[in-house]
Amino acid sequence: MTYDSMHSKDEIDPIYILATILRKWRRMIVCIVAGALLLGGYCIIKPSEPKVDKEAVTALQTSIDANKAALKANETELKNNIINTEANQGKIAANEEAMAAYREFQATQQANLDALTEGLRKAESVLADPEATVSQTSAVIAQLSILTNEINEASNAILGTADRVKEAEDEITVWQTEIANMETRTELLTTTNEELQEQLEGQEADMAELMKGEGSGRILLYIVMGALLGAILHCAVVFIWSLLNSGLRTAEELHTRYGVAILGEFLSESGKKHKTKFDKLLDKLVGDMQTVSDDDEVYELIAAGICADADSPANLAVTGTVKKAELEEVAARLKEKLPEGYEVSGKSNPAYNAEFLAEICSYKVVLVEKKGISKKPEVDKLAELLVRNNVTVLGAVVR
Repeated sequence: MTYDSMHSKDEIDPIYILATILRKWRRMIVCIVAGALLLGGYCIIKPSEPKVDKEAVTALQTSIDANKAALKANETELKNNIINTEANQGKIAANEEAMAAYREFQATQQANLDALTEGLRKAESVLADPEATVSQTSAVIAQLSILTNEINEASNAILGTADRVKEAEDEITVWQTEIANMETRTELLTTTNEELQEQLEGQEADMAELMKGEGSGRILLYIVMGALLGAILHCAVVFIWSLLNSGLRTAEELHTRYGVAILGEFLSESGKKHKTKFDKLLDKLVGDMQTVSDDDEVYELIAAGICADADSPANLAVTGTVKKAELEEVAARLKEKLPEGYEVSGKSNPAYNAEFLAEICSYKVVLVEKKGISKKPEVDKLAELLVRNNVTVLGAVVR
């Protein structure tokens, strides 16, 4: 066995740290969820003072106010148009009724004129009749002036009524033109109002977005940041724990650190619980795996290795930094597998066993250490002791 004190300076094994982080993936998920909930909750409940662009808000508010004023003016004009249209329609209906009365009066006057004209024609025929008597002629002459006046009055009434009808028709035309213009204006105002309303909705949405500033609307970002911080915290804790952990990690570490051959390796207590393919892959990654499936087979291989390294049956001491009961257990199992002539005994750490220390040179040693349990400072001390006393170390058994 050769031991270089420089090996006491632990080196960072990134593969081992990565495997440890991945092996504790459940804790990582808990840290991620906790970080996301904590930071997301903080974002929700924290008092926020949004930072806004005041100039942009002022300009946008001015535009919103102008659009609202234009919208209000248009709505007022639309209401007035409705009122004026209804008024004009009432005037048109009244004029149409008046026109009907005028035409009826005109028809009556025309019938009266026709009757008067017929009476005048008859009177003129009497005057033209040479056989008419003087009394007949005198009566007709007396009626002629009356008929003429009545005909003139009827004609004037007809003409006056015609003028009134014409005036009513002209007024109706004017009011109908006004109604048509107001309908056109109403359609234009309605379209304009729809555009203004749509523009206002967009501006109010922009205003709401401006008022949010930097203080809100970032819950998702906080959740993601919290999840990342949780993952980083978990990795940092595992990394620090790996640096501070003084326990043996793998059988390969025992071999490279102390230059001792590995006679056999048992699956660690934690490894016995690894059932998934993922855990087995991590075991393979860090070299923490049993090469054979049965403990009895492992002891047979250890015994074969001891016989191959020893020239003749030897006095074997099974020692290490683990508990004496475990040393004695390994010694008993090896004694069953080794041929006759080998004396095997479990000896507690010679640094604390004066009797064994006095006879240590008469033994060939098999080390027994446990991954994650054996502390490297204690193993260092044992290794220095064995080297200093020129003790032959046949190999190590890693449990």
